[in-house]
Amino acid sequence: MKNTTTLVLSEKESTTYTDGADRKPTYQLGSGQDYFFIKKNSMFTKVPLNDILWVAALGDYVTIHTKDQRFILHITFKSIEDKLPPSKFVRVHRSYIVQLDTIRVVDDATIFIHNASMPIPIGPLYKKNFIGRLNPLG
Repeated sequence: MKNTTTLVLSEKESTTYTDGADRKPTYQLGSGQDYFFIKKNSMFTKVPLNDILWVAALGDYVTIHTKDQRFILHITFKSIEDKLPPSKFVRVHRSYIVQLDTIRVVDDATIFIHNASMPIPIGPLYKKNFIGRLNPLG
């Protein structure tokens, strides 16, 4: 039996990724939708976008870190990036996406997130765009 994780985006649409399956994004979260469901086995877990602290790539997997838990999905990093609203999330490294509202401190090459002990690196290719999104005053 194949291990399947499903990202359910609405009652009518979902994207299923199975080991060895084509992993093309098929749906963009709507501007009014502020959550998605993650299905593992027979359980659906609602994940509000505001609860997501950061997303990390782990080879063929993606880890979604929330305030309370961590989800490991067998999907591409690019597909998750395409589903998250760019007004709230920014890619800061080839392996990391952060929610702008969860950032506590930024130094030259590192981001520190609220309620997280692990620093997030800022990749040189993403730094200029990221700093521009911060809207610095000085």
